[in-house]
Amino acid sequence: MTALQRDAIDSPATGLVIFNTTTNCLNFFIGSGWNETCGIAVVVGFPVGTVNCAGPTDIVDVTNPTTGKTWMDRNLGASQAATSSNDAASYGDLYQWGRRADGHQCRTSATTVILSSIDPTCTW
Repeated sequence: MTALQRDAIDSPATGLVIFNTTTNCLNFFIGSGWNETCGIAVVVGFPVGTVNCAGPTDIVDVTNPTTGKTWMDRNLGASQAATSSNDAASYGDLYQWGRRADGHQCRTSATTVILSSIDPTCTW
């Protein structure tokens, strides 16, 4: 759709994505306005070199009856929701800020002094 058609949408939903034929870019609505991604490569799926310790985490939503907010019922990498404070299957993976999932996050990984070769570079 054109930019004029996009701007004519009455109350666009947060997260709405359109292809803008005026600018030849993807546009997405974030609740307070439209943003545009032009010429930015979008990664679909996991980046090359990603290690999943035990496969993808099941996503089970839990909605707080008081606030209405939705949460996951388990940690990322956990195979089940916690049944007690010492339930190892509910601990999930270990992560470091800014480091991709290269296997270091698996609870069975060995300690190493080798730096990750796939750390992302921030451009912001």
